[in-house]
Amino acid sequence: MSLLATVEAATIGLVGLALVLLAVRAIAVDRYCRPSTAVAIGVAGLFAILWSVPDLLAGEWERFIVPFDAFEVMFFGIVGLAVFLYTAEVSREQARRLEASLEAQRTKSRALDEKERLYRTVVNGSPVVLFAIGAEGRVLLAEGQGIDRLGLRWRDPVGRDAFGLLARHPEAAATLRRAMAGETITDTVHFADRVLETTLTPLHGPDGSVTQVLGLAVDITERAHREEAERTSLVQRFEIERLQEIDAFKTRLLNTASHELNTPITPLMLQLHVLKGALDGEDAKQRRAVDILDRNVRRLAELVKDVLDVARMQSGTLRIDVEPLRLGAVIEEILETYAVQAEDRGVRLEAFVDGGAEVVADPSRLHQVLSNLVANGLRFTGRGGRVAVSSHPEGDAMMVEVRDDGAGLAPDQMQRLFQPFSQVHDPQEHNVGGTGLGLYISKGIVEQMGGQIGCDSEGPGRGAVFWFTVPRGRTMRPLRAAE
Repeated sequence: MSLLATVEAATIGLVGLALVLLAVRAIAVDRYCRPSTAVAIGVAGLFAILWSVPDLLAGEWERFIVPFDAFEVMFFGIVGLAVFLYTAEVSREQARRLEASLEAQRTKSRALDEKERLYRTVVNGSPVVLFAIGAEGRVLLAEGQGIDRLGLRWRDPVGRDAFGLLARHPEAAATLRRAMAGETITDTVHFADRVLETTLTPLHGPDGSVTQVLGLAVDITERAHREEAERTSLVQRFEIERLQEIDAFKTRLLNTASHELNTPITPLMLQLHVLKGALDGEDAKQRRAVDILDRNVRRLAELVKDVLDVARMQSGTLRIDVEPLRLGAVIEEILETYAVQAEDRGVRLEAFVDGGAEVVADPSRLHQVLSNLVANGLRFTGRGGRVAVSSHPEGDAMMVEVRDDGAGLAPDQMQRLFQPFSQVHDPQEHNVGGTGLGLYISKGIVEQMGGQIGCDSEGPGRGAVFWFTVPRGRTMRPLRAAE
């Protein structure tokens, strides 16, 4: 057997073995090609082995003297086709795997881009500032809508000195210095007109030194303002409750004091009346002393009565018992009561009323209101002046007016007329006294009877008109003609 024949037979056998192993690997390990292609390659390999081994064992070496016969040409053609198919299949599979790998990379890239976009949307759309400061104080990162809200107008803070940017904000700069010294901070910082909830976390290197400071600042200005408003409201409610308690205590005190003071005044006035009768015709000095005492006791009684009425008004216990009555009769009674006082002062006291008009009111309280208004008119009208009481229908009510040509009122005085303890005129200048409660009480009485009260004046020295309304009843026959 020639060397060429041996090499040829060995080569064919090795090629066949290689094809079988390649087919096995393609099916079991790499899976680069379809199973049908791998089987074809394996069959070609087995054919090569089965063709070469028997020839070697049988010693038919003379067949190799002819370099290639028709069978060998067919064999090598099959082997070449198998190798070509395998190579094409492997190339196609590698291309597919490469495309799959690239698609996976693209998918990951899109996912990262989406996460980045979401991060940007959240950070830039929220009232936050996300930042990082290096050990040397340079800004490494600064993002978030909060930068614009703070009004810093930073073009690009990255790379700039953080403390230079915070030069006008010492509180924020001090907080950053504490963090760069290694302190983890969660605190509320006032930055210009904003309030920030800030968290600063220092990052340490291998040697323990601070390499960076990571920070998150959330703009809580609106929340802080709401909380401050709630705290203020709570304080105000507490203060209102305290004032209400004080007011209730004051009302109870006034009520109790008025009752206690009123108790001895009535018998005292009776005894003074008896004493004045007993002194009839006695020493004039003694009678003057008793008159002074009687006058001051009556003033004290009026004061106690006014204070008691105020206490009842403020506690809601002022009693009003309305009934139909003739308005003219009440006005005539008032004029009779003050006729002597008006004559002593040299003031004309007149009435122009519808004697038959009926109103629905509390008789004693209506008398009290009219008495206050007429008494005020007489106090502030000089000698030769005039005080006139008139009434006329006004819708569903009767309008009662007390007109004088006395001191008159300025606009700012009129605003204080119906306030408690308010005396708009100087008592020394006009030589008048009083508690300043009469008009306040009159206002409360009129309103509780369903009417209104007010005052008009053209100015100081031009007199005033005090008026009030009471609900109307039916028209009755006049008692007598109006004056």
